Amino acid sequence: MAKALKTPDALISELTELAPIKTWSLIVTLFGDLDGETLTGTQIRALLGRIGIKPEAIRVAMHRLKKEGWIKSDRHGREAIYRLSKRGIRETRAAYADVYREDVRFEGEWRCILTDGDTKIGQPYAVISKDIALAPAGVLIDPADALVLPMIGHKVPHWLLARFLPEDFIMMARTLAEIVETAELPLNDAALRLLILHHWRRIALRSGTWALISLMPDGDLARCHRIVSRFLTRTARIKADPFPAESSRTV
Repeated sequence: MAKALKTPDALISELTELAPIKTWSLIVTLFGDLDGETLTGTQIRALLGRIGIKPEAIRVAMHRLKKEGWIKSDRHGREAIYRLSKRGIRETRAAYADVYREDVRFEGEWRCILTDGDTKIGQPYAVISKDIALAPAGVLIDPADALVLPMIGHKVPHWLLARFLPEDFIMMARTLAEIVETAELPLNDAALRLLILHHWRRIALRSGTWALISLMPDGDLARCHRIVSRFLTRTARIKADPFPAESSRTV
């Protein structure tokens, strides 16, 4: 039976309750998805105000991002105009390769890597403990004296997979997928897209996420990826147009 579709406002309410939202991180998500280069302070307040974020929280977050070199601003009359810095552009583009990915990052067989526990494993993709990690087949393993064991047919014990990510992240992915499934597509709602993208960004950039998606193609993370990817493909990136008036909703 198909799930009943919900209004954007109802979906926004559910998404604001899904997990704690840090304003500065949400603004990073916003600029990463922006179809254009700049946003005015008025536009930022209008969009974030729709999901209940207060102007004071926005001011504090913008000050932090400017201080840390993520964004920079100019003045046009009485209006502040914001854009990503070169550092912000570079780091955002690197991260969003996974956030917007439609395919599975790692496909094929995996290998289990064992070391003596005192040697750092070069570029592990899923850390089990200080001496055990997993990596896709074909990835160069460092150190060279590590014991590398093939994992045939993705037969990985569930107790081992459970160590990749905290259970609350798995639950968040499951709930996010359920919420996004009830969004009618296509739609044009910048606040809704921003929240869905923000929660997915937290999941997609977490260490171990793509290993679990690869190793458990029928699991909650893989399902969340498919559903959110479909949503992002069928909705437009956020544009620097006037946003709806602020609401009284609180995060």
